[in-house]
Amino acid sequence: MKKLKLIRKIKLIGKDKSRAGFSLEKILQIFRLLIPKYSYAILKIKNFHELDIEKLNKENHLQIKGIIIDSDETISYDRGPILKENIEYLYKLEKQGIKLAIFSNMLNSNRYDILPKSTKVIINVKGKPDIEGFEKSAKLLNLKKSELIMVGDNFFTDAGSIKAGIKFVKVKPIKTKHQKMIIKIIRIPEKFLRFYGNAISNIYDKILKRK
Repeated sequence: MKKLKLIRKIKLIGKDKSRAGFSLEKILQIFRLLIPKYSYAILKIKNFHELDIEKLNKENHLQIKGIIIDSDETISYDRGPILKENIEYLYKLEKQGIKLAIFSNMLNSNRYDILPKSTKVIINVKGKPDIEGFEKSAKLLNLKKSELIMVGDNFFTDAGSIKAGIKFVKVKPIKTKHQKMIIKIIRIPEKFLRFYGNAISNIYDKILKRK
């Protein structure tokens, strides 16, 4: 059994190498966020399962039919399981006819097996904020970009959707309990860049009186 799990893990890693780490696009995103439109979230919510598509559509005159979703700290613990309430909400969205795609910069894993079977997992693309994964998501879901939103916890990576022409919804990051110290240290630069993106967005929200 353990051998089979290991083989499965190796196959998944072969399909989807980690998209974490720095790239030219990520460096450009640091400066891009200084431009107001790239640090704008059409909606900011505390939890993913609080997202009300019907209300979002009505208040913003949209016709959202699909969602691209980040995984770590958006619907799941960092590199961990997806929260029960978010799994339930994803099934609810599917019943409502909303098309779903997962686009994470971390490795593909069997944690997605519990999600609705129609959910697309975006692999073999460049990491966010590069627009390739957002373009692929729209193609796989067979939707126009205007019919999609990206939901994530990080302006530095997830808000790359804005450059691709897909509106961004910001979720407060899920706190991961009992995380190993070495992981916390490794993630310090990422945490800082997330803080940077949030700070810029909040400043522009106040200055420009954005929602």
